[in-house]
Amino acid sequence: MKRQLLAGRFGPDDHTEIPTAADEQLTLLQLVAGEKSLDHGIGGALTSLKKLGVFPSEIGIDLLVVAAHVHAADTRISRAEQSQDSWTREIRLVIPVSDPARWAGAVLTLVKALNFLTGDRWTIGFRARPPRFATIAQEAPPHLDCAAV
Repeated sequence: MKRQLLAGRFGPDDHTEIPTAADEQLTLLQLVAGEKSLDHGIGGALTSLKKLGVFPSEIGIDLLVVAAHVHAADTRISRAEQSQDSWTREIRLVIPVSDPARWAGAVLTLVKALNFLTGDRWTIGFRARPPRFATIAQEAPPHLDCAAV
């Protein structure tokens, strides 16, 4: 059994070095389809939200990216094959976000919640998104305030 490392990538030109321990098996999670379309349901969610007039912040988009990593790890890593006791997996995530320092403050809470909810042992690290994806969020278009007329 190897510990599992799931590392996110923002496109084929994202070559950030991810140090891997000898007892870890690395799986890359490609977050971009094509040139700039976000994958794993993130792009679709952003499109649906835009139609509703909702424009998430960079931190909101980061939360979708975190959720995509957790979902991918939980659904792609076999408990039967990748655990010592047929249940508990050891999973490390390296997640690209807009502000790694801000997310570092949430690591303990996030790890505690995931450990409890899944019965696994999670380790989470954050890294900066590559420059081409440093800003993803769109600002809401200006709207008319009919009450002011």
